[in-house]
Amino acid sequence: NKKIVGDTREIITIIGDSHADNFALLFQTNPDLFPNFKFVPVNINKFNDIMNSTNNNTELALLIKKSNIIIFSFNYTEDELTEVSSTIKSTLEKTNKKIILTSNNPVFNLYGSRYTDIDFFLLFNKKKPNKEELIDLEKKYFSFLKKNNTFIQINNKLQKLSKTYNLKLLNKSLYQC
Repeated sequence: NKKIVGDTREIITIIGDSHADNFALLFQTNPDLFPNFKFVPVNINKFNDIMNSTNNNTELALLIKKSNIIIFSFNYTEDELTEVSSTIKSTLEKTNKKIILTSNNPVFNLYGSRYTDIDFFLLFNKKKPNKEELIDLEKKYFSFLKKNNTFIQINNKLQKLSKTYNLKLLNKSLYQC
């Protein structure tokens, strides 16, 4: 086990875009649930940064060497899926690290630039939804999610990719409220 000097926790590096930062917050805001792990988000612009980092002494390369687990968490697009595959292949060839993929974040129907169905409910009713109202809101959410073909297609491709390389895929829909 490789650890940060003076820190006995195992390092889990979460590499990605702003979605990596968001995903890391799930763990960082609940440190009592994960006392043996340190979650370190790393925001990158290009997938090549990951592949190049395993060949030199960049900060990312050193972090990858110290990490026990590497999690890829991006807002994946269709174009990036090929890059994800080659990055995983290259990383597995160059390191013996455990790699985990995450699905894309759950998508919410937005009104304007930032209001979801639950936001509207809370703003206009000025109360939490009761059980029946919550069921209606959940139905709206799942109905919207089922109609979002891009979200479904990308997550299906990530599922296939995880099977190809025998990786765990964390479905963010199960972990985020």
